Amino acid sequence: MQAVQNKLALAAALLAVTAATHAVDVDVRGEYRTGSEAWRSRIKIGNQWQNNFGASLEAGMFNGKGSLNEFKSDFNEIEAWYLYKTSPDVTVIPGGFLTWSSAGSAIKPYLRVNWAFAPTWRADVRARYDHNNYDVGSTWQMPAGYTYYGRNDQWQFDFWLTKWIGDKTAVEYNYAWNRKDDKQFVYNNGRNWQYLNNLKVSYSVSPVFIPYAEVGYLGKVASLANDDSEWRLRIGSVFRF
Repeated sequence: MQAVQNKLALAAALLAVTAATHAVDVDVRGEYRTGSEAWRSRIKIGNQWQNNFGASLEAGMFNGKGSLNEFKSDFNEIEAWYLYKTSPDVTVIPGGFLTWSSAGSAIKPYLRVNWAFAPTWRADVRARYDHNNYDVGSTWQMPAGYTYYGRNDQWQFDFWLTKWIGDKTAVEYNYAWNRKDDKQFVYNNGRNWQYLNNLKVSYSVSPVFIPYAEVGYLGKVASLANDDSEWRLRIGSVFRF
């Protein structure tokens, strides 16, 4: 409970700072994964300033497996970025994340480019490298009683395609591909790589209330012990002040 209180205090501080300078977005979201039967939620507070700098603070919670019976800290994340327009239709966005949890911290620099190639269409690509500042143990294909330790870093490559329908509805498709930097580590599919397909639909009920829903397919990655397909279902809303 103390960890949750600390997150809320930090979120409130960030909200106060951003509200004093420009508009602020508060994104609240719930999530359920079908294969692992895991429930999660998170709150994210972010702001895009007029000087092209942006930042956000995210706090994630794990809410239980099989039922909503827990409320414990999952992760904390700060993101910062800068918008650099190379042309009226193309924007280059260097940025990065600082993530921390009970396991340790990680830094995740990235480079993102978006292209508004038509009046109601936009495409984004992003390359990100996730570096853990702590060692992780792996027993994958190790002799009995032996554990391999390493940083378990990974690459992530994303592609987004967004279509606006009218002035209220947006449909976004996201494909993400991850690869472990150290072949001794594997994802729950037993491979050094995994992928994600995600579809998101949002609707602007008003300028300050934008609900959305997402469905994502992560492949057969529920756990190494079985090959259950992992579908990720999300419902959330952005409150814009």
